[in-house]
Amino acid sequence: MFMSLFTSLVLIHLVFLDFSSCASVSGSFTYTTSDTVHHLLPEIVNLTVNINGTKFVPLQLKRVHTMGLHTPLYTLTRDKYFRLLRSSVSFKPNKNIGYYQDIKNLASFQIQRLNKSANRNLTFEMLRGEFEYAKQKYTLYRDNTIQYSKRTVHFHNDYRYPDGENFETFQKHQSRRRRREASGDYYIDITAMVDYKRWNMFLDEVKGSEFDAYRNVHEHYAYIFHRMNLPYQAITSTSFKLNIRLAKIIICENAEVSFFTGDLAKLASGHVDLRPASFLLIQFIEDHGWKHLAPFDHVMVFTG
Repeated sequence: MFMSLFTSLVLIHLVFLDFSSCASVSGSFTYTTSDTVHHLLPEIVNLTVNINGTKFVPLQLKRVHTMGLHTPLYTLTRDKYFRLLRSSVSFKPNKNIGYYQDIKNLASFQIQRLNKSANRNLTFEMLRGEFEYAKQKYTLYRDNTIQYSKRTVHFHNDYRYPDGENFETFQKHQSRRRRREASGDYYIDITAMVDYKRWNMFLDEVKGSEFDAYRNVHEHYAYIFHRMNLPYQAITSTSFKLNIRLAKIIICENAEVSFFTGDLAKLASGHVDLRPASFLLIQFIEDHGWKHLAPFDHVMVFTG
């Protein structure tokens, strides 16, 4: 589940996906790659996906260098005086993982090189991937299972404007954006927040190892936003290019930080009620959170 907040207008953007028609099929894939340079990942992976032995989908995946390695990661906590504290997380991202796209087929993949030494028989693992074929979305998993679905997407929007106290900072950020976008490439910079509940899910997956959890958070959301950016790259009817860019990832390491998805926003069922959660998120940003999240155009919160 996620909730999000645009700050150019400050737009609440809630998306509900209906996956009721999901089904699984068997599949496999074969691939060839372009030459690697200086023992790095290849620039092109030609992938053929075999679905149930009856459909063969060819994909030409090109590496995207703007995703993955360089997105900064931070933690956000509160001290005993209830003050917000932001800390930078230092870790070494996995340089053997790359992000690839086939814009024509709306395909995005996260691919890992398995053998680190230089040789001609390189082997790769498809960590995850998605593509569209015959008006259906296919998701490939690490164990080679394939799930497909016809997606129904509903949108609900509310508009809010930033308060006067923060508007000067907002205008300075917009001025930097205008200079950066003079070339015809437009960027929507997104701050991704991982709430306390979701962070604990990452910790549980690696039995409490913070180092592994930090790396998994970084790789997971790099792929999510790599996928999110793909439909905009397929737009060819404009004279400019719109890019969705993950500017930073912030992990809420205690429940007091992510109160906007806590008990105040919970339904009787235990699920998060997105409308009060959205207003609480606005309150958090306006009261204290702006300086820890900025600069950004959009805030997106992920919860379990």
